[in-house]
Amino acid sequence: TEFAFSGKHGISNLFDHHSKTLKAPKLSRAIKRAREAGNPLGAVLLEFATEGLGADQQLAQALLKKMGNMVGSAIRNLALAYKATGGVYLTGGLAEALGEYFTERTDFNERFVSPGAVHAAWLENVPISLVTDPHVAAVGALALAKEL
Repeated sequence: TEFAFSGKHGISNLFDHHSKTLKAPKLSRAIKRAREAGNPLGAVLLEFATEGLGADQQLAQALLKKMGNMVGSAIRNLALAYKATGGVYLTGGLAEALGEYFTERTDFNERFVSPGAVHAAWLENVPISLVTDPHVAAVGALALAKEL
């Protein structure tokens, strides 16, 4: 799952797969520069999806839509498997950079709930939270350490 949905690997693999058939020269050059500089590819896709033109914008939007849909489906399965009654918390760079885009411009929410499915009514009541604090792990570890 990490390789499919992480910003480092997932977006890179998704871009490589789709860029072979869909030509977007400006986006391809920007992705190449980001890779060389070690910068997040999600930020490049987000920029082209919201501000790009033509084939470059279309490919960026298509990739982000596909990623948002896949993430929605994956966390649905995890929420059901672990009976996440307390909610689902999206963390990490990908969620922080693209979480808002996913919920507003993809079928993320529909994929999570899957209207008409057996557990749809239950999933509608499972809150999804976007954690934006980059230090959340350290804060949690400190809180646990204080309890010891």
